[in-house]
Amino acid sequence: MIENHPNTEIENNTVLPVVLLFVLLVVSLSYITIKSLNEDSQQPTDTSTEVLTERTSDADTDTAPTQTGTDIDPTEDPKGSSTDHTIVTEDPTIYTENLSGDTSATASQYTTVSAGGYHTCGLRPDGSITCWGDYKHEQVEAPAGMFSAVTAGGLHTCGLRIDNTIECWGDNEYGQINAPGGVFSTLSSGGGHSCGLRTDGSVECWGRNTDPIHGYGDQAEIPDPTLQYTAVTAGGYHSCGLRTDGSVECWGNNKYGHDHGQADAPGGVFTAVSAGLLHTCGLRTDGSITCWGSNSDGQVTVPGGVFSTLSSGGDYSCGLRTDGSATCWGNNWFGKADAPDGVFTAVSTGSSHTCGLRTDGSATCWGSNSDGQVTVPGGGFISIDAGGNACGLRTDGSVVCWGSRHFDGALDPPDGSFIMVSAGIRHACGLRTDHVILCWGNNSSGESNAPYGTYSAVSAGSYHACGLHTEGSITCWGNNKYGHDHGQADAPGGVFTAVSAGLLHTCGLRGDGSPICWGDNEYGKSDAPGGVFTAVSTGGDHTCGLRPDGSTTCWGDNGSGASGVPGGVFTMISTGTSHTCGLRPDGSVTCWGEDRFGETKDVPDETFTAVDAGDFETCGLRIDGVAVCWGDSTSLVR
Repeated sequence: MIENHPNTEIENNTVLPVVLLFVLLVVSLSYITIKSLNEDSQQPTDTSTEVLTERTSDADTDTAPTQTGTDIDPTEDPKGSSTDHTIVTEDPTIYTENLSGDTSATASQYTTVSAGGYHTCGLRPDGSITCWGDYKHEQVEAPAGMFSAVTAGGLHTCGLRIDNTIECWGDNEYGQINAPGGVFSTLSSGGGHSCGLRTDGSVECWGRNTDPIHGYGDQAEIPDPTLQYTAVTAGGYHSCGLRTDGSVECWGNNKYGHDHGQADAPGGVFTAVSAGLLHTCGLRTDGSITCWGSNSDGQVTVPGGVFSTLSSGGDYSCGLRTDGSATCWGNNWFGKADAPDGVFTAVSTGSSHTCGLRTDGSATCWGSNSDGQVTVPGGGFISIDAGGNACGLRTDGSVVCWGSRHFDGALDPPDGSFIMVSAGIRHACGLRTDHVILCWGNNSSGESNAPYGTYSAVSAGSYHACGLHTEGSITCWGNNKYGHDHGQADAPGGVFTAVSAGLLHTCGLRGDGSPICWGDNEYGKSDAPGGVFTAVSTGGDHTCGLRPDGSTTCWGDNGSGASGVPGGVFTMISTGTSHTCGLRPDGSVTCWGEDRFGETKDVPDETFTAVDAGDFETCGLRIDGVAVCWGDSTSLVR
């Protein structure tokens, strides 16, 4: 789907049919990334608290509105976007196809929120930063520590630490995360550059600067470094500063050298300024807003009235009125300009989404959710389980699932109150408060037909599931895909304290702590070792157990290193399809084995209370109740 490509004023109408035909051709080839065709065009352009980006996703796309104009470089493909689960929403609690359930059970509090290109970041009251949305350039992987400000750019993010130094992370194609040393009072991230205001009032910018080939202009080089400013804003390909006398000065230019006057600031006194892609807006002392630059989508046609703050996105802008209501104008693809009702204390515009900060500290986002950028982490999880998808149990007993939509119904948990949830590869099961098991999702092998009874635990495997009865016996149901029965659902008799269903085998813990496994035994994954264990976890072709002293023993296939346990003590162990993760006593997570999508190497440097390894992803439960996932399609913060 073509999403939020810069719509510029068409100077030659004869170009339009050709461009439209070209756009349609590109949509049909949406798996081809822009970078493979034009290295420079991969970089999104986005204006920090006011951002716009251009990006190509590797996902299938639907058809969306396209914008054309002479400002689109004819040598560059219009960008595509993974919009298979994009929505237009006036109510941000309506969720996209990759998420089900009510994620607002426990609202997270923020002091600042910043909408980037296809990601969003929020500053929490404790000074930590939480980011969500597009993660392909690690722009959502905020470092640990305390910050006083955060700004989300195109494919990068920058934060101001409490010692007033700047730290940036994410894409560094143009050096945009190479922040200069010294102390700053504020900062702003744009498409491929960032700017910071030093404590002496001088401005310093870094990242993409002069490009004589495409004529970007000097967006990272201020005209006179000796001038003093009170604020700075980084746009798509230009920047602006608010002088001490209230005047606005801008520098840089539009991509491809097409100047729409976005850097030609009008005279007069302003109290704030915000740079978009092809336009800029300023807040005057009387509360009115003046915008200049391209008006292709009405982005400089400001509605009347008095405003207290403003934010310019790619081809639209938003402002907060004195009563706290939000008003947006300009392009409205995906409902990004359809501000919801209610009172806000701040607003931030991105490429195709917008976020606002409520009076209670909660964040509300609306617009495109192609990368989960409007799905604000709700927190409030008490447990989490990763399989082919991931599911979390909230403090109110509700279940939320997210991940791939390829598995019918696996993301649609039933209503009700649960005390446990387990995500399989294509289905999931939950244990209700009345100790009855309900399963949902794929049922090709009967894996979602949980037998009636009272249970104390449930474990969903690949094409089977098992439940631990309250009296200690185990019942399994379902079978292996294609009808190949390896006996993984043929539970032995006796009393157990735990059960874990894997791909083609199942393991349980006896009352004396000894493990017993049944089903497929290729690689010896069902040959449980002797000794006492406190927990057991079955993966694809390997199994791991946690001993009373905190040591871990794994058996079965070790071709990917999933059974090669690192040294040290663990408090929790979890096996995925071809990798394993453990929770350390200090709350850190260690993973080993296959790393196809970063499921073992991209472990966040945060403190967790639980960890669960899935198919090609891993999820951890943070101490604040927020679920953080990394690896394949579930790599989001909830």
